[in-house]
Amino acid sequence: MNENNELKGVLVTGASRGIGYELARLAAGDGYNPVLVSRTEEDLLKVKEKLEKEFGVQGKIIPGDLSEPGTPEKIFDEIESSNYRIDLLFNNAGRGQMGEFTKTDWETDREMMHLNMDAVIHLTKLFLPGMKERGDGGIINVSSLAAFQPGPLMALYYASKSFVQSFSEALAEEVKSYGIKVTALSPGPVDTDFRIKGKTPPEDQSDRSVSLDAEYVARIGYEGLKAGKRVVVPGKLASVVPQLTRFLPRKVVTRLVKKLNVYRLE
Repeated sequence: MNENNELKGVLVTGASRGIGYELARLAAGDGYNPVLVSRTEEDLLKVKEKLEKEFGVQGKIIPGDLSEPGTPEKIFDEIESSNYRIDLLFNNAGRGQMGEFTKTDWETDREMMHLNMDAVIHLTKLFLPGMKERGDGGIINVSSLAAFQPGPLMALYYASKSFVQSFSEALAEEVKSYGIKVTALSPGPVDTDFRIKGKTPPEDQSDRSVSLDAEYVARIGYEGLKAGKRVVVPGKLASVVPQLTRFLPRKVVTRLVKKLNVYRLE
């Protein structure tokens, strides 16, 4: 491939809506050509056309289910055979499951672990060497406010986000000398189409009343990446939570989270 023909690109997972779409839009506004990944080709095409029209970039879509182990390698191979160069990687795709651990179904557990953790690690493992070789690049891993404490009744989801949080902060230290920035974007409830499998509350009892806007969350995260911040927690109230969990006894924090999730299930 002729390097002069390379297109500087941003790879965004879960790009068809919500935080992923907004992150893709922000990067496109800075001249990055979006490589968009999600399960639904039709939705991706709409986003691609919209970004191309608005920003004059050249988009590429790769439909794929990142809960399946082989998908990251397929994405990498397709990009390697194209003229896109991935300068930014935004690992946004994720899912949740709510309920007692003994009552949740294993297949959904398995898919969630692959999507929330394995896909993040695998894509980073595949695309980070290129950034390292060029001496430049950026990664946003979308974590959650859930990462800062255990979460009874969503135990596996909270644990998966704690994994992403810890990995991102450690990686940021590893790669800083190569000119690469890594940010863990850790929002609380966001008004998106993110779905939690399991019993969910009625609309008037949902988290939407306290949810953050996806555009705001994406913008704060993107600005944080450019500023070299390793952890970004959008929202003034939410930003207090990681500090509180440092000082309150873990048993107290866990009990409080359980009460919150019981309320959401009732």
